[in-house]
Formats: sequence, C-alpha cells, structure tokens
Amino acid sequence: MIGVVMAGGRGTRMMSTNGEKLLLPVPIRSDLLGAPQTKPVVVHVVDTLLGCGHLDEIVIVTSRNSPQTRNILLDLYGVKSRVRIADTQGEGYSADLGSVLAEVASNNSAEAALIVSGDMPLLDHQIIGEASSMYAEHAWVSVVVSKDCLNRLEMSLEYSVMVGDCPCYYTGVSVVDIRAVISDSIQYVHSILDDRRIAFTLNTQHDYDRLMTCQSKI
Repeated sequence: MIGVVMAGGRGTRMMSTNGEKLLLPVPIRSDLLGAPQTKPVVVHVVDTLLGCGHLDEIVIVTSRNSPQTRNILLDLYGVKSRVRIADTQGEGYSADLGSVLAEVASNNSAEAALIVSGDMPLLDHQIIGEASSMYAEHAWVSVVVSKDCLNRLEMSLEYSVMVGDCPCYYTGVSVVDIRAVISDSIQYVHSILDDRRIAFTLNTQHDYDRLMTCQSKI
C-alpha cells in the first residue's frame, strides 16, 4: 500500500499570512519534556505517514497553485527514498488525483492507496492504521464521519453524503484499489469512522484559531 498526500490546493478560505495554508505551523505532541515544537501541517502529515510501516511509498501531490509548499516539500523530501513529489496541473482535486493514480498504476506494483489531505493536524499512526484496514478489493472506500459526531466535537466539514439513513461528511481520507480505479470497475463505498483525528481539518481561519487556542478540547 502507498500513501498519497493531497498538497496542491490553493486554500482560498484560509487567511494565512503566506497565502498557503499547508505551511501553517501546528503544535506537535511529544512525550519528551521541553519547549513545544511546531511543524507546517503538511510536513506533520507526511512525517506521520512515513512512520507507518505498512506504507511502502509516500506520493505527495503538488501543483502550481501552491509554489511555496511545493518548494519546501522538495527541499525536505526530494532525496528521501520512500517519498516522491508528483506535480500536477492544479486543475482540481479529482483531476489531479486521477492523473496521479493513473501514473502510479502504470509504474508501481502497489495495488492499494491510502489518500489523505495535507491539512490534517491531528493525524496519527493509529488512525492511519484504522483507515488502512478498510481497504476492499474493487472498491473506493471514502471514510466519512457522521453529522452527530461533528456536532459533538463542535466541528464542521463541507461536503455531505447520506450513508443509509445517517447524514455524514467526507473527511478527505480514502482507501482505494488502484487497479480497479484505472480499469473503471470500481465500486464506491462509504465507511463511517467517527474520530476527531480525521474529522478535524484546517478549512478556515476559525479551524486554525481553534486548534492553536483550544487543542486540548478538540
């Protein structure tokens, strides 16, 4: 299985000082004593995936929409053996992801991919493992959270879907059978995983402010 990090969006709803939300510094939890540390949120996401032993390769999807993010990722990961930067045209999430999956299918022996957004500050190894376990042959599994879960956590996500009788929201996490996607024999499945670590993303300035001031309550 490979990990795919989507890092090519503009982040137009985020009023970050540099205009590229994936470079916003986020606090990194540590059991070690000392001053709090921070990382750009996309670096936290990539480093977390790198720490997962079941992911053979990490593909970071960048575009011309976020040049500073792309340059920093190239500086940090351009020489790492398990990480590859995939440049796209920046035509939108679906188009960029589709082109990367097609390229992976033609040049890589991996059959499965875990796809995550680059703006997930609470992502950790455990929740990545739980999401990865949802893999199913011939399926695109979109991991969603229920509306009830979001309400309890006082969070919001943008895109909704009904899963049976349960109103849910897309988290930006998916587990896909790459070969089935390319052959157009894919089945689309929604799997509910009510967990704050995938429910919380940096979509707006309010999300970021809440992370920085109320992290212990998220």
